[in-house]
Amino acid sequence: MTESDTMQNTKNNNRTNTINDSESLLQLLSERLLLWDQQEEAQAAGEWHQALALEQSIRSISPRIRQAMGLLVPLRQGGSER
Repeated sequence: MTESDTMQNTKNNNRTNTINDSESLLQLLSERLLLWDQQEEAQAAGEWHQALALEQSIRSISPRIRQAMGLLVPLRQGGSER
């Protein structure tokens, strides 16, 4: 297999992964938008504990979004995000 073939295979694999991850990414982004809306409502109502809990949920989704976008490589179990 030549270097050109390897590069083409990598491009094809990346394209396939992108298509497969699109639905998951859409779900994650939709979930984050919903959480942002809920957080905004909680803040407007003065429900600060609820707003902080929602912030934690939003932060937990962000690495999954980056991973679905191909910006974060999945870590081995027990590793840290950074």
